[in-house]
Amino acid sequence: MASLLTARSPDVARLTKELEDLMRRQAENPDGNCYLIVNAGDPYVQFVSDPEGKNVSFEAIANEFLPPERRLDQERIAALVALGFEPPEATGVNFLTYRDLVEDGDFADVAAMSILVLFEIYGTPLDEPLTYERES
Repeated sequence: MASLLTARSPDVARLTKELEDLMRRQAENPDGNCYLIVNAGDPYVQFVSDPEGKNVSFEAIANEFLPPERRLDQERIAALVALGFEPPEATGVNFLTYRDLVEDGDFADVAAMSILVLFEIYGTPLDEPLTYERES
């Protein structure tokens, strides 16, 4: 795990800044629907800020949206659930958790967790670039 975060440290730093920006955009536009999607090839995670800009819904793609060869087995699903994600059967769409983003360290923690989810749990190759989509 530590070696993964070291190898992908530029992504952790960028995603930390992207999450900070998401919350800033939401604070500036409380009636808007601010979101951030981070793609790693087929798998993705996405964040939607609450109207007050204090927490985010954090989703990880469900198996039904992945190609068969990329779908999570029961062990990997259990790893997501152990991180606090509700399974799609409970949420209606994707794996879902909520995270507070109030203190400075919260942003980096969620960014690091995202990298672990995309590369360790979903098994994305380490050389796969991340792409970002955002809306405010």
